[in-house]
Amino acid sequence: MRKILVTTLASILLASVVFTIALAGQFGGKKETAECFHFCIFIDYDLTVADELLSSDFVWHYGFVRALAPGRDSLAGSEAITGVKNASIALNTGFSKLGVVHDEVSIHGDLVEVRWTASGIHTGVLLGFPPTGCKVIFTGNDLFRVKKGKIVELWQETDLLDFTTKLQQPSCK
Repeated sequence: MRKILVTTLASILLASVVFTIALAGQFGGKKETAECFHFCIFIDYDLTVADELLSSDFVWHYGFVRALAPGRDSLAGSEAITGVKNASIALNTGFSKLGVVHDEVSIHGDLVEVRWTASGIHTGVLLGFPPTGCKVIFTGNDLFRVKKGKIVELWQETDLLDFTTKLQQPSCK
């Protein structure tokens, strides 16, 4: 019975992801495309979505690029797509109960701006920092350029100093 329930839930989740991607591509759903970046790749931890959602010439500027590739401000093409997958792996390995809330979403032509708040319990090594068991809350702003249902560019602003300071806190507050 449990196996049937898990299989059914997995099928429903997969159908939801496929439907979201189909809507984004078919109807030019820029908001859905941007939301799928966070919710499908990071929260649902489905790395295969990155290959469908991100264009082959995708460019990722700033944000977690600086944590994953020190000294670099941007990644492009397959390197950027792999970078997004590595960021999801790092966050999902470092945090349990990873979550994100879109505080505000605005659409301006082919641009989608998302102001977000993420949180998780620091239960695994993340960016070289050992687990603290503390809840970590971090924020950011993402500006996506979406064309033909695919993300072609992302500018990301995240306070990495604040983020890494929270990963080093000696005790939970």
